[in-house]
Amino acid sequence: SSGDYSRTVEIRQQNELGALAKAFNTMVVSTRDAQRELERKVQERTLQLEAAPCAMLMVNQEGRVTLVNAQAEQLFGYERSELLEQPVEMLVPQRYRSAHPGHRRIFSHHPSARSMGAGRDLFGLRKDASEIPIEIGLNPITTESGEFVLASIIDITERKLAEQTLRQSQQQLAGVIGSAMDAIITIDEQHHIVLFNNAAERMFLVPSGDALGQPLDRFIPERFRSFYNGQMQDVSQGQPTRTPGNLGALFGLRSDGEEFPIEASISQIETSGSNLSTVILRDITERKR
Repeated sequence: SSGDYSRTVEIRQQNELGALAKAFNTMVVSTRDAQRELERKVQERTLQLEAAPCAMLMVNQEGRVTLVNAQAEQLFGYERSELLEQPVEMLVPQRYRSAHPGHRRIFSHHPSARSMGAGRDLFGLRKDASEIPIEIGLNPITTESGEFVLASIIDITERKLAEQTLRQSQQQLAGVIGSAMDAIITIDEQHHIVLFNNAAERMFLVPSGDALGQPLDRFIPERFRSFYNGQMQDVSQGQPTRTPGNLGALFGLRSDGEEFPIEASISQIETSGSNLSTVILRDITERKR
Protein backbone atom coordinates (compact mmCIF):
# COMPACT_ATOMS: atom_id res chain seq x y z
CA SER A 1 0.00 0.00 0.00
CA SER A 2 1.07 3.62 -0.52
CA GLY A 3 1.33 6.29 2.16
CA ASP A 4 3.45 9.02 3.68
CA TYR A 5 6.45 7.38 5.34
CA SER A 6 8.50 10.55 5.69
CA ARG A 7 7.47 11.25 9.29
CA THR A 8 8.52 9.46 12.45
CA VAL A 9 7.28 9.69 16.04
CA GLU A 10 9.27 11.84 18.49
CA ILE A 11 10.46 9.72 21.42
CA ARG A 12 10.18 11.55 24.75
CA GLN A 13 9.84 8.66 27.17
CA GLN A 14 12.04 5.68 27.88
CA ASN A 15 9.21 3.48 29.06
CA GLU A 16 7.08 0.92 27.24
CA LEU A 17 5.42 3.65 25.20
CA GLY A 18 8.84 4.97 24.20
CA ALA A 19 9.91 1.47 23.10
CA LEU A 20 6.74 1.20 21.03
CA ALA A 21 7.48 4.57 19.40
CA LYS A 22 11.03 3.45 18.66
CA ALA A 23 9.77 0.24 17.05
CA PHE A 24 7.28 2.27 15.04
CA ASN A 25 10.02 4.59 13.83
CA THR A 26 12.16 1.61 12.80
CA MET A 27 9.24 0.20 10.85
CA VAL A 28 8.61 3.57 9.17
CA VAL A 29 12.24 3.91 8.14
CA SER A 30 12.34 0.33 6.88
CA THR A 31 9.10 0.75 4.93
CA ARG A 32 10.27 4.07 3.51
CA ASP A 33 13.54 2.55 2.35
CA ALA A 34 11.72 -0.41 0.82
CA GLN A 35 9.32 1.91 -0.96
CA ARG A 36 12.16 4.00 -2.33
CA GLU A 37 13.98 0.90 -3.50
CA LEU A 38 10.80 -0.31 -5.20
CA GLU A 39 10.31 3.07 -6.86
CA ARG A 40 13.94 3.01 -7.98
CA LYS A 41 13.52 -0.44 -9.50
CA VAL A 42 10.27 0.54 -11.21
CA GLN A 43 11.93 3.66 -12.61
CA GLU A 44 14.93 1.63 -13.72
CA ARG A 45 12.74 -0.96 -15.41
CA THR A 46 10.69 1.77 -17.07
CA LEU A 47 13.81 3.46 -18.42
CA GLN A 48 15.09 0.12 -19.71
CA LEU A 49 11.80 -0.57 -21.47
CA GLU A 50 11.68 2.91 -22.96
CA ALA A 51 15.25 2.49 -24.23
CA ALA A 52 14.45 -0.87 -25.82
CA PRO A 53 14.75 -0.79 -29.63
CA CYS A 54 11.51 -2.72 -30.10
CA ALA A 55 7.93 -2.52 -28.87
CA MET A 56 7.42 -3.92 -25.36
CA LEU A 57 4.18 -4.88 -23.64
CA MET A 58 3.63 -6.39 -20.20
CA VAL A 59 0.48 -8.45 -19.75
CA ASN A 60 -0.97 -9.82 -16.49
CA GLN A 61 -2.57 -13.21 -15.89
CA GLU A 62 -5.95 -11.88 -17.00
CA GLY A 63 -4.47 -10.92 -20.35
CA ARG A 64 -4.65 -7.19 -19.71
CA VAL A 65 -1.89 -4.77 -20.66
CA THR A 66 -0.10 -3.32 -17.63
CA LEU A 67 2.90 -1.68 -19.26
CA VAL A 68 3.55 -0.10 -22.66
CA ASN A 69 6.68 1.55 -24.02
CA ALA A 70 6.92 4.35 -26.57
CA GLN A 71 7.89 1.96 -29.38
CA ALA A 72 4.67 0.00 -28.80
CA GLU A 73 2.66 3.21 -29.04
CA GLN A 74 4.36 4.01 -32.34
CA LEU A 75 3.99 0.48 -33.71
CA PHE A 76 0.29 0.07 -32.97
CA GLY A 77 -0.77 3.70 -33.30
CA TYR A 78 -2.34 3.94 -29.83
CA GLU A 79 -1.68 6.32 -26.97
CA ARG A 80 -0.39 4.55 -23.87
CA SER A 81 -3.58 5.38 -21.95
CA GLU A 82 -5.63 3.65 -24.65
CA LEU A 83 -3.77 0.35 -24.14
CA LEU A 84 -3.30 0.14 -20.38
CA GLU A 85 -5.74 -2.24 -18.64
CA GLN A 86 -7.15 -3.31 -22.02
CA PRO A 87 -7.18 -6.95 -23.17
CA VAL A 88 -4.13 -7.70 -25.27
CA GLU A 89 -6.46 -9.30 -27.83
CA MET A 90 -7.30 -5.81 -29.09
CA LEU A 91 -3.93 -5.97 -30.87
CA VAL A 92 -4.72 -9.34 -32.49
CA PRO A 93 -6.48 -9.48 -35.90
CA GLN A 94 -10.10 -10.61 -35.66
CA ARG A 95 -9.53 -13.92 -37.44
CA TYR A 96 -7.02 -14.99 -34.77
CA ARG A 97 -8.62 -13.33 -31.74
CA SER A 98 -10.86 -16.15 -30.49
CA ALA A 99 -7.95 -18.60 -30.28
CA HIS A 100 -5.56 -16.22 -28.54
CA PRO A 101 -6.79 -16.67 -24.92
CA GLY A 102 -6.21 -20.40 -25.31
CA HIS A 103 -2.64 -19.76 -26.42
CA ARG A 104 -2.14 -17.56 -23.35
CA ARG A 105 -3.43 -20.28 -21.06
CA ILE A 106 -1.10 -22.85 -22.59
CA PHE A 107 1.83 -20.51 -22.10
CA SER A 108 0.88 -19.82 -18.47
CA HIS A 109 0.91 -23.55 -17.72
CA HIS A 110 4.41 -23.94 -19.20
CA PRO A 111 6.03 -20.52 -18.99
CA SER A 112 9.47 -20.09 -20.52
CA ALA A 113 11.36 -17.52 -22.55
CA ARG A 114 10.62 -18.34 -26.15
CA SER A 115 9.38 -17.09 -29.48
CA MET A 116 5.66 -17.02 -30.05
CA GLY A 117 4.18 -18.94 -32.94
CA ALA A 118 7.44 -20.44 -34.20
CA GLY A 119 7.05 -21.43 -37.83
CA ARG A 120 3.85 -19.40 -38.29
CA ASP A 121 3.23 -15.95 -39.70
CA LEU A 122 2.09 -13.57 -36.96
CA PHE A 123 0.29 -10.28 -37.44
CA GLY A 124 -0.53 -7.34 -35.20
CA LEU A 125 -3.57 -5.11 -35.54
CA ARG A 126 -3.01 -1.35 -35.53
CA LYS A 127 -5.50 1.28 -34.40
CA ASP A 128 -6.25 2.17 -38.03
CA ALA A 129 -7.23 -1.51 -38.64
CA SER A 130 -4.16 -2.19 -40.77
CA GLU A 131 -2.16 -5.34 -40.09
CA ILE A 132 1.60 -5.65 -39.68
CA PRO A 133 3.75 -8.80 -39.80
CA ILE A 134 5.53 -9.22 -36.49
CA GLU A 135 7.81 -11.48 -34.46
CA ILE A 136 7.11 -11.85 -30.75
CA GLY A 137 9.42 -12.94 -27.94
CA LEU A 138 7.76 -13.98 -24.66
CA ASN A 139 9.39 -13.77 -21.23
CA PRO A 140 7.56 -14.80 -18.03
CA ILE A 141 8.16 -12.46 -15.08
CA THR A 142 7.30 -13.04 -11.42
CA THR A 143 6.88 -10.02 -9.15
CA GLU A 144 5.33 -9.34 -5.76
CA SER A 145 2.23 -8.27 -7.67
CA GLY A 146 1.87 -11.60 -9.46
CA GLU A 147 2.77 -13.34 -12.70
CA PHE A 148 3.27 -11.34 -15.89
CA VAL A 149 4.45 -11.90 -19.44
CA LEU A 150 6.77 -9.40 -21.08
CA ALA A 151 6.38 -9.44 -24.85
CA SER A 152 8.96 -7.94 -27.18
CA ILE A 153 7.49 -7.22 -30.60
CA ILE A 154 9.42 -6.59 -33.80
CA ASP A 155 7.92 -5.20 -36.99
CA ILE A 156 9.23 -7.41 -39.81
CA THR A 157 7.50 -5.59 -42.67
CA GLU A 158 10.80 -4.67 -44.34
CA ARG A 159 12.08 -8.23 -44.04
CA LYS A 160 8.89 -9.63 -45.58
CA LEU A 161 9.13 -7.16 -48.46
CA ALA A 162 12.77 -8.11 -49.01
CA GLU A 163 11.87 -11.82 -48.99
CA GLN A 164 9.07 -11.21 -51.48
CA THR A 165 11.40 -9.24 -53.73
CA LEU A 166 13.97 -12.03 -53.52
CA ARG A 167 11.37 -14.66 -54.41
CA GLN A 168 10.21 -12.62 -57.37
CA SER A 169 13.80 -12.16 -58.54
CA GLN A 170 14.45 -15.88 -58.19
CA GLN A 171 11.29 -16.68 -60.15
CA GLN A 172 12.27 -14.22 -62.87
CA LEU A 173 15.79 -15.64 -63.01
CA ALA A 174 14.42 -19.18 -63.15
CA GLY A 175 12.14 -18.11 -66.00
CA VAL A 176 15.02 -16.56 -67.93
CA ILE A 177 17.26 -19.59 -67.39
CA GLY A 178 14.46 -22.00 -68.22
CA SER A 179 13.56 -20.25 -71.48
CA ALA A 180 17.15 -19.59 -72.61
CA MET A 181 18.11 -21.04 -76.00
CA ASP A 182 21.62 -21.90 -74.80
CA ALA A 183 22.37 -24.66 -72.32
CA ILE A 184 23.13 -23.22 -68.89
CA ILE A 185 24.81 -25.45 -66.34
CA THR A 186 26.01 -24.41 -62.89
CA ILE A 187 28.54 -26.51 -61.00
CA ASP A 188 29.92 -26.41 -57.46
CA GLU A 189 33.56 -26.45 -56.34
CA GLN A 190 33.72 -30.21 -56.95
CA HIS A 191 32.44 -29.68 -60.50
CA HIS A 192 29.14 -31.38 -59.67
CA ILE A 193 26.07 -30.05 -61.43
CA VAL A 194 23.66 -27.99 -59.29
CA LEU A 195 21.63 -26.40 -62.12
CA PHE A 196 20.70 -27.87 -65.50
CA ASN A 197 18.26 -25.83 -67.57
CA ASN A 198 15.72 -26.93 -70.20
CA ALA A 199 18.06 -26.21 -73.10
CA ALA A 200 20.72 -28.42 -71.47
CA GLU A 201 18.16 -31.22 -71.20
CA ARG A 202 17.42 -30.94 -74.92
CA MET A 203 21.08 -30.60 -75.86
CA PHE A 204 22.34 -33.63 -73.95
CA LEU A 205 19.10 -35.68 -73.98
CA VAL A 206 19.19 -36.00 -70.19
CA PRO A 207 16.45 -34.97 -67.71
CA SER A 208 17.53 -32.37 -65.17
CA GLY A 209 16.87 -34.77 -62.30
CA ASP A 210 19.38 -37.26 -63.73
CA ALA A 211 22.02 -34.60 -64.37
CA LEU A 212 21.98 -32.91 -60.95
CA GLY A 213 24.84 -34.11 -58.76
CA GLN A 214 26.74 -35.58 -61.71
CA PRO A 215 30.22 -34.34 -62.73
CA LEU A 216 30.12 -31.96 -65.67
CA ASP A 217 32.77 -33.90 -67.61
CA ARG A 218 30.18 -36.66 -68.03
CA PHE A 219 28.94 -34.55 -70.96
CA ILE A 220 32.39 -34.05 -72.51
CA PRO A 221 34.11 -36.69 -74.69
CA GLU A 222 36.97 -38.35 -72.85
CA ARG A 223 39.68 -36.94 -75.14
CA PHE A 224 38.70 -33.39 -74.14
CA ARG A 225 38.34 -33.95 -70.41
CA SER A 226 41.96 -33.22 -69.47
CA PHE A 227 41.78 -29.91 -71.36
CA TYR A 228 38.47 -29.05 -69.72
CA ASN A 229 39.73 -29.98 -66.24
CA GLY A 230 42.86 -27.89 -66.73
CA GLN A 231 40.82 -24.89 -67.84
CA MET A 232 38.46 -25.27 -64.86
CA GLN A 233 41.43 -25.53 -62.52
CA ASP A 234 42.78 -22.25 -63.89
CA VAL A 235 39.41 -20.59 -63.40
CA SER A 236 39.08 -21.84 -59.81
CA GLN A 237 42.54 -20.44 -59.03
CA GLY A 238 41.69 -17.07 -60.55
CA GLN A 239 43.91 -17.58 -63.60
CA PRO A 240 42.59 -16.60 -67.01
CA THR A 241 41.74 -19.25 -69.56
CA ARG A 242 43.44 -19.07 -72.95
CA THR A 243 40.58 -16.81 -74.02
CA PRO A 244 39.27 -15.03 -70.91
CA GLY A 245 35.85 -16.32 -69.95
CA ASN A 246 35.78 -18.66 -72.96
CA LEU A 247 36.59 -22.35 -73.05
CA GLY A 248 36.76 -22.22 -76.83
CA ALA A 249 35.60 -24.87 -79.31
CA LEU A 250 34.90 -28.22 -77.70
CA PHE A 251 32.68 -31.19 -78.26
CA GLY A 252 29.73 -32.22 -76.18
CA LEU A 253 28.60 -35.79 -75.52
CA ARG A 254 24.91 -36.66 -75.64
CA SER A 255 23.46 -39.49 -73.59
CA ASP A 256 23.15 -41.61 -76.75
CA GLY A 257 26.91 -41.33 -77.37
CA GLU A 258 26.71 -38.76 -80.17
CA GLU A 259 29.38 -36.08 -80.16
CA PHE A 260 28.64 -32.55 -81.39
CA PRO A 261 30.62 -29.31 -81.57
CA ILE A 262 29.93 -26.66 -78.94
CA GLU A 263 31.16 -23.29 -77.79
CA ALA A 264 31.46 -22.80 -74.07
CA SER A 265 31.97 -19.78 -71.87
CA ILE A 266 32.26 -19.74 -68.12
CA SER A 267 31.74 -17.28 -65.27
CA GLN A 268 32.35 -17.71 -61.58
CA ILE A 269 30.55 -16.27 -58.57
CA GLU A 270 30.89 -16.64 -54.83
CA THR A 271 27.72 -17.21 -52.84
CA SER A 272 27.34 -18.11 -49.17
CA GLY A 273 31.06 -18.79 -48.93
CA SER A 274 31.08 -21.22 -51.87
CA ASN A 275 32.36 -20.74 -55.39
CA LEU A 276 29.95 -21.65 -58.18
CA SER A 277 30.76 -21.72 -61.87
CA THR A 278 28.18 -21.29 -64.60
CA VAL A 279 28.94 -22.72 -68.04
CA ILE A 280 26.95 -21.55 -71.05
CA LEU A 281 27.04 -23.97 -73.97
CA ARG A 282 25.95 -23.44 -77.56
CA ASP A 283 25.53 -26.17 -80.16
CA ILE A 284 27.40 -24.98 -83.29
CA THR A 285 26.67 -28.02 -85.45
CA GLU A 286 24.93 -25.94 -88.14
CA ARG A 287 27.81 -23.46 -88.25
CA LYS A 288 30.35 -26.24 -88.76
CA ARG A 289 28.54 -27.70 -91.76
